Amino acid sequence: MVSTYVNNLRLEEIATGEQSGQWGATTNTNLELIGESLGHGTQASFSSDANAQTIVADGSTDPARALHFTVTSSGSLTGTKELEILPNTNNRVQFIQNSTSGSQTITIKQGSGSTVNIANGQTKLVYLDGGGSTAAVSDALTNLAIPDLFIDDDLTLQSDGAIINFGADSDISLTHTADTSLTLGGAGGTTGLIINNTATDGDPFLSFALSGTQTFTMGVDDGDTDNPDSLKIGTTAIGTNTRLSISSAGVVGFGQGITENAETVSSSSNATAIDCRTGTVFEHTLSEATTFTFTNPAASGSVSAFTLKIKQDSGGNNYGVTWPGAIDWVDATAPTLTSTANAVDIFVFFSTDGGTIWYGFVAGQAMG
Repeated sequence: MVSTYVNNLRLEEIATGEQSGQWGATTNTNLELIGESLGHGTQASFSSDANAQTIVADGSTDPARALHFTVTSSGSLTGTKELEILPNTNNRVQFIQNSTSGSQTITIKQGSGSTVNIANGQTKLVYLDGGGSTAAVSDALTNLAIPDLFIDDDLTLQSDGAIINFGADSDISLTHTADTSLTLGGAGGTTGLIINNTATDGDPFLSFALSGTQTFTMGVDDGDTDNPDSLKIGTTAIGTNTRLSISSAGVVGFGQGITENAETVSSSSNATAIDCRTGTVFEHTLSEATTFTFTNPAASGSVSAFTLKIKQDSGGNNYGVTWPGAIDWVDATAPTLTSTANAVDIFVFFSTDGGTIWYGFVAGQAMG
């Protein structure tokens, strides 16, 4: 009988009665190859820009036997190339690193079964099932359950639709949408993101940046002695260049005053609508006689208030207006508009009962 090499590491198995008095040398070689299989090896598996094979040598040193196997190429690859690892009866796991030239992906195969792609510069732990001609290669870390994981450097999820699930029933998820966003999703009654800083004088915050430059920062300023634990929005760090603050007592502060655009409203078919949801300052230049309506006030118990500037047309046509019947004017008398060309009249209105009653005041007339 002769030696065989049918084991997964291709070690020489001495047949009964063979190598009498010489088995020590073979055994020592096998021990060295076992050590090789636990280490690192590098091989220029791609000698040309084409698919390639590597055959683990029987009973002699071979870098493809190593647990951590680095694959290189003699030249640059111009596209994804296959590397078939033989014999196709070897059953094992192996770290394979793609260090080929040309920034191309390599595909690891063993037979006609499934394969694993490894991007350039990356390493994967693969399982070769040794199934002969139909042998398959799979990612050994697929569906890997890890109780605790510590990562010393970067973590990259390569899929454009990658999802991180949290909880035994995956009730909270973080989903990546290619080139645009991360979405926090939840299947429960509420879904929230909590930023908890337990340090003394700690300031939890969110920052928004453009090209690496912080544009807005929003967070809680624990060090504000006047308004402790106040929420602040600023243009730099929390507590500096504050533009808006809300204290724990509900006091709202503005760092640079309030700026609001005046909404221009126009009439159509002698009707002009003031939508209370669109602003608190409205301007209207008369081009015809018109009837005003006030829509979408705040619900009863809350306040709706706005200022209305009315300007006569430049032709002095003395257009008139009809006010909503819900307006309660001083002395129950609606004011008369100034009739001269380009005259400006200003009115203020507010309601506390959802628009059932609007209180109307003249702020100024004949101001143009």
